[in-house]
Amino acid sequence: MKKKPLFLVKLCIIGCLFAGCNQGFEQADSGLLFRFIEQGQGPKPQKGEFLILDLLIKTENDSIIFSTVQNGVYFPVRYDPYKQKVGLDNILEEGFYMLAVGDSAVFKLRAGELYRSVFKTFAPMGPEEAIIAETRVIDIYTYEGYRRWKRKELTKRRHRHNLERDKILRAQIAEIETHLQSQKVEYSETDSGIRYTIFNPGWGSYPKEGDSVSFSYTVTYFDGSKIEGGIGSSAGKPKSIMMGAAGVFESWQESIKLLKQGGKGRFYFPSPLAFGASGGYGIKPNSILVVDMELVNIKNNVPK
Repeated sequence: MKKKPLFLVKLCIIGCLFAGCNQGFEQADSGLLFRFIEQGQGPKPQKGEFLILDLLIKTENDSIIFSTVQNGVYFPVRYDPYKQKVGLDNILEEGFYMLAVGDSAVFKLRAGELYRSVFKTFAPMGPEEAIIAETRVIDIYTYEGYRRWKRKELTKRRHRHNLERDKILRAQIAEIETHLQSQKVEYSETDSGIRYTIFNPGWGSYPKEGDSVSFSYTVTYFDGSKIEGGIGSSAGKPKSIMMGAAGVFESWQESIKLLKQGGKGRFYFPSPLAFGASGGYGIKPNSILVVDMELVNIKNNVPK
């Protein structure tokens, strides 16, 4: 399905107070105000079919609350006429159910109604503030068609995510290398993208899958600033994990495998190999992390 602009016609709804400027709008049973911009000649949904919508929800000052363009995927709505009798999930569904393929429309409602009905929470702005929802029907699918569409959209989203991740990874690797070269620091690299320096390789053998290891560490941001909270260091008490166990970053385990018992090193993690674009555990989004690590002990777990 080829992406199109949100509307073929520019919508002009400018700065009206909710109570006083509803010219051109009709009112649905729920109180939802609506106005058709275009009415196409396409089919209307049948029971169990899915409307695929281009959707923009915003304040009258054009502050975006939700956008399919920003999310990179259209918005699906399942048509169930029985719900019209017993109660719709949210107030916007009443408007969506009016639409057929080729239709575009504008809905107007109060912020309190939107957040209570659609997002199931309290509005972060005044409950009487006017909200505008602009939508256009892209297509209608049967259930099987919807499943195929959803798989395709998930694949496209994953592809976009991977492209963005790789772009950030390349940029941050270049940033790390420029810094290390400017400081005349000799470093090595892993296939995944970690840059590292080994201060002391340690002794014995390297840890392998299934071994229990204990290690001490400190973590800072790339600029040297401290990380608040327990994630910032082992606080003088070695942490233990089993190599290959789920729930531990692959990049972290990859770094441990570069040390022998007693070994010490410094590892530079680009954000896609750590907490990524969303951050977490107190780590800021898209943060390069510098990890100083000492492998304290290796225990070979011999199966009985």
